[in-house]
Amino acid sequence: VDPERVLLAVSYAFSGDHEELNFFSDNDQTLAQLDDIYTMLGRFGYEMSDEEKALRDGTHELFSEAEK
Repeated sequence: VDPERVLLAVSYAFSGDHEELNFFSDNDQTLAQLDDIYTMLGRFGYEMSDEEKALRDGTHELFSEAEK
């Protein structure tokens, strides 16, 4: 089993109500849940890529394309 898949499964299970979690929402509760997931993954040694960081903080080029 790939460690990455295990981390993904654990983070998904850790997130709680899977129907309510929407990573494309910008409400405070969703962002807090996402922060919690990345905090937990960080404890296992996971490091966010630059692209993930840009998506998380809203600076990714996809956001500027969506505004057009």
